[in-house]
Amino acid sequence: MSERIERWLKAHQEASDKMDYFMLGAILAICAYLAQTNTYAKFGLNQQTFLLGTLLIFGLSAFFGFRRIESGLHMVKHNGDYIQCLEAEDKEGARACFHLMNEASVKTGVFYRWRNYTLVLGFVCFLVSKVAGQYLP
Repeated sequence: MSERIERWLKAHQEASDKMDYFMLGAILAICAYLAQTNTYAKFGLNQQTFLLGTLLIFGLSAFFGFRRIESGLHMVKHNGDYIQCLEAEDKEGARACFHLMNEASVKTGVFYRWRNYTLVLGFVCFLVSKVAGQYLP
């Protein structure tokens, strides 16, 4: 039974990692597209300023994507340390590793949510800037 659980957990972790890498690649491609196709002008109430803001929001989404991957790696490392402490019957070390693993897990979830929030916000801002650009001087 535990072998089936281990296989399932490994498959889940690999799928999660692939999704994170895909999302980060897609966000960076969006940033590259916007940086290449946007025209820029002086700051003001114009479409170019809104498009620059959209690019910055997508850049923030990429930052959160990087941080999610980083905190996921920390979580896996702390999990390995936790298992080593359990095998060595080091209860204090296991408790400390579990605490660090739990902190990394919480951070991973936070970065996941913020990456997705900023991704949606960037998309909405892009659409608004394209539509509003038709009405701005």
